[in-house]
Amino acid sequence: PPDGLLPRAPMPVRNGRIVRNRPYPFVLKVASDDPNAGGKDVRICRHPLDLLRAERRLDGAETLIAEDFLAAPQNWCIYFAIRPGHAPAYLGGYTFADRGPPASAIELCRAIARSGADLGYRGLTGIDVLIDRSGRAFAIDPNFRPAASTGMVQHFGRLSRERGHACGRVAFCGYAGSLDGFLAGCRPGLKEG
Repeated sequence: PPDGLLPRAPMPVRNGRIVRNRPYPFVLKVASDDPNAGGKDVRICRHPLDLLRAERRLDGAETLIAEDFLAAPQNWCIYFAIRPGHAPAYLGGYTFADRGPPASAIELCRAIARSGADLGYRGLTGIDVLIDRSGRAFAIDPNFRPAASTGMVQHFGRLSRERGHACGRVAFCGYAGSLDGFLAGCRPGLKEG
């Protein structure tokens, strides 16, 4: 694919059934302007049973995007800050304490961030990138907003050094109560460090 972008195409939904228009394996994503909280609206379809599961999980979606499946041993979210009158500033993309993303992935994301800036975007962007087995970088999801892992990436270097951790992970959890109740439950652990 040209310029590090995966081919994508709309995948129609008729009467609640996904109309498959490409060979297996492929990736299905819900087309939405909303953040999807760590990929909950993304499904890899390797065979017909996966497609049936995707139909159940993605029920109600009006539009789905299908992308080629890419066997990728590396997955990064690479961050830039975009400010008026400045070139996009690389903020990091740490998953492992001893290495960051490949330079080719950073430059691909820099070009995407620059395009966003040219269109008037200002703020943080986290661009999801896959690195295939040959080392080629593919941008799969440009998030022109703070992404779910923004905080971890910004603090990972310091925390990994202080605590001796070699890698980091973002975990998601839900809380059915109020924000005040959630914070009250967290305060003891926060005070302990």
